[in-house]
Amino acid sequence: MLNFVPITPGEAGVLASLAGDDNSAEEHYRKAIKIDPGYLEARNNLGARLMVQTKWMEAIEQFESARQLDPASSSVHSNLGVAYLHLRD
Repeated sequence: MLNFVPITPGEAGVLASLAGDDNSAEEHYRKAIKIDPGYLEARNNLGARLMVQTKWMEAIEQFESARQLDPASSSVHSNLGVAYLHLRD
């Protein structure tokens, strides 16, 4: 008998992203945020997905929300900076 371990939408997003299924990853991250608006990693990962799609303002919104959750997060600050640089172009 196989035992399956349930995973969260955030984890499913990471797995989908690793598999190259960007649309599914985005859906999972959005679901994770809907369930828990304070899920920092899901917001940061969704922002990264949105940057790949050149949706700079949407990405910035996610990174700004993530920054409110953890003002010291270096990955959030880095992603936010990259998004703002591309927005200027």
